[in-house]
Amino acid sequence: MTETSIRYLRAMKDKEGENGEFRLCEVADLLGLSKPGVSKAATRLSEEGLIYRMDNGRYKITDKGMTLLRFYEVCIYKISELLKERFPLKDSILKHEAVVIAGSLSDETLKVIYES
Repeated sequence: MTETSIRYLRAMKDKEGENGEFRLCEVADLLGLSKPGVSKAATRLSEEGLIYRMDNGRYKITDKGMTLLRFYEVCIYKISELLKERFPLKDSILKHEAVVIAGSLSDETLKVIYES
């Protein structure tokens, strides 16, 4: 998954209501992006089976999307902890850099990080 897809999926998770639903305009506001741009990303994530649009126009993250998000969150945490050991950076910068790194690593490398 790309860095951008990770960021969108994380924002969608952050904007979920009590029923697990979110609106694209809320995600756009959180990310500081246009709704058409977020809509395009949502279409792509939907085609990948990571989110789906409900009849009421809201969206939900699929089980596949949640599983993948949890996998990446563990990897991002572990990568940020490794960076923290070496570099005196703010937590927000560490998390940002960890997302960038996670989005650029192969699935095989991410599995090793996840399982370590």
